[in-house]
Amino acid sequence: MSKAYDISMLICRILAGAFDKSDYGILSKKSTWDFLFPIAEHHRILGAVNSALEKSDLTKSIPGEVKKAIQKSLIKHAKRSVKQQKYASVLFSKLNKADIPYLAIKGIVLTYLLYGADMVKRVYSDVDLLIAPVSVKPVTYELNNLGFFQFDNEKKQYNCFELVSRDQLLKKQLFTHELAEFYSSDLGAKDISFDVNIHFSWKGTPEYDAPSIPFESLWERRVFVPAINAWTLSANDMLLHLCVHLYNEAVF
Repeated sequence: MSKAYDISMLICRILAGAFDKSDYGILSKKSTWDFLFPIAEHHRILGAVNSALEKSDLTKSIPGEVKKAIQKSLIKHAKRSVKQQKYASVLFSKLNKADIPYLAIKGIVLTYLLYGADMVKRVYSDVDLLIAPVSVKPVTYELNNLGFFQFDNEKKQYNCFELVSRDQLLKKQLFTHELAEFYSSDLGAKDISFDVNIHFSWKGTPEYDAPSIPFESLWERRVFVPAINAWTLSANDMLLHLCVHLYNEAVF
C-alpha cells in the first residue's frame, strides 16, 4: 500500500478512536506528520483529528513543533471561518427578505449540523450556494451589494482586482456546474469568497453522466437551519450531494 493510504487509514483510526499500540510510535515521528498534516488540512479535518487526539493519550506522542503548527493552522482557519460566517449571515438575510430561493450547501451547513458549530473541527474554504439558473441575476445583485464580485482569482492574489472577462463568465456558466467565484473587494477580507452552483452535480466531461435534479424539486424538500438563518438540502438530498461531490473530487 502507498504511504498516503497508510496515513489515511491512520486518520480514520484516530477519528474512530480505534487506534492501536503501534500508532503511538508512528505519531511520534515527524515524517508521519509530513504526510498526515497536509492530508488532514486539505480535507479540512485537521481540527477533528486534533480534537480526537486530545481526548486520548495519543497526544503525548506528538512532537512539540507539530503541536504548535497544528494550533497555528487551526487559529488561522477559525478566524477566516468567523469572517465567512459574518458575510454569509448578511447574504442569507438579504436573500430571505427578497424571497430569492437558494440552498446553502457543504461546509457552512456541515459545520453546524455535524460538528455542533465548532469552526475549529470543521473549517471551510468558501461559502457554497445552490440556486436555480433563473436566480443568477438577483443573487449576483445581492452579492455585488455586499461587496463581492467575480474577480480573476490569479490576479487577485497579487491585490489586482480585475473582473473576469464576459467570455470567461459565459463559459463558466454554460459549460460547468457553477458561476465564476465571487471574491470580496475588501483587502481585509480577500480570502473570503462565495461559490454559486447552478447545477446539483459537476459538469465538464462527456464520460461522466451527472445526476440531474431540478432545483425546484430540491427546494420543495428544503430544510431551514436556524443556527445560520439559511435554507439547505433535505437530509437525503444532502447525502446524495455529498456522495456525488466526493466522486467528482476523485474524477476531476
